[in-house]
Amino acid sequence: TTVPPTGLENTDDAPLHTFYALSVPSEVEYLRNDNGTILFEYAYQHIQMQIADQAVADTITLDFLNRVDSTRENADMIAQQARDNYDGSTSWSPYKYHIYYSPTRVDQGVISLFGTRTTYTGGVHPEQSCVSVTYDASNGDSLTLGSILNHVDNKEDICDLVLDKLEGLHYQYSLF
Repeated sequence: TTVPPTGLENTDDAPLHTFYALSVPSEVEYLRNDNGTILFEYAYQHIQMQIADQAVADTITLDFLNRVDSTRENADMIAQQARDNYDGSTSWSPYKYHIYYSPTRVDQGVISLFGTRTTYTGGVHPEQSCVSVTYDASNGDSLTLGSILNHVDNKEDICDLVLDKLEGLHYQYSLF
């Protein structure tokens, strides 16, 4: 059992896993050639949190760091492409691999982060995709849609609701 911070009463309705702070500060690394030209830019984040249960915070932090580490392979491949393709011209645009998360839900039940991954390897515009991660705030386990909906009788109805909502947002957000 965790103890709430001093000065807060714990009732039967009060969560034991009280959140004090959650942030995802950014890190940026640059690959430069011998004359100082930036060939590649890699931006990623680390998660920092202070919650009552340090073991839960450690579990979430470790999983998030492993996710960041798994993006390193993609970033390294793009960095190598930048080395190979740099032609010395003054119009060079650095290749990029950025992944940024924002907390979307943080409460006694769930910690959820939504992110965008942006990749640029030349051309007119970068490619962008969405990424997300959700954790069970009571134990730090990563949650998937299947783990959340394992008690639902008719998952097709929920999928239909989600698809209807996305269809309604199609034009506003250029969803395809």
